[in-house]
Amino acid sequence: MIAIMTFVLISSSGTMAMAVNFAYARDRKRTAALMYTTAALGALFVGMQAFEWSKLIHEGVRPWGNPFGAEQFGATFFTITGFHGTHVSFGVLFLLIVAGKVRKGAFDSGRRTWLCREKGDYEAVEIMGLYWHFVDLVWVFIFAFFYLW
Repeated sequence: MIAIMTFVLISSSGTMAMAVNFAYARDRKRTAALMYTTAALGALFVGMQAFEWSKLIHEGVRPWGNPFGAEQFGATFFTITGFHGTHVSFGVLFLLIVAGKVRKGAFDSGRRTWLCREKGDYEAVEIMGLYWHFVDLVWVFIFAFFYLW
């Protein structure tokens, strides 16, 4: 399950990278579609993480204890993965907002709006890409620390 979660999140990084490239090519349709795909993959990841949490809780792992080993594991695991899941969730929300603005042509209208300073400014897509790649990179370290170590 964890390997699938990691694959989903890394795949979402690829779709986000393609979205940024299409944004700079001014291809609104593909940019929005890839951003929606990235958001869907992010939501899938959060759903799988919630399933993993429920499975661990059912097995007795809690933030205040761990029947399988060190007491601190539960608190550390749930805190770190919870913060990461929260950041992924907010990323999904902002991906949907920015993708909607791309789809509607807000970045090509020439009006100054929220997230857009000038005509043809797809900087918000680039910023979302940087944020998303950072969240993915953090997951790689979390994965290595909790699941491989």
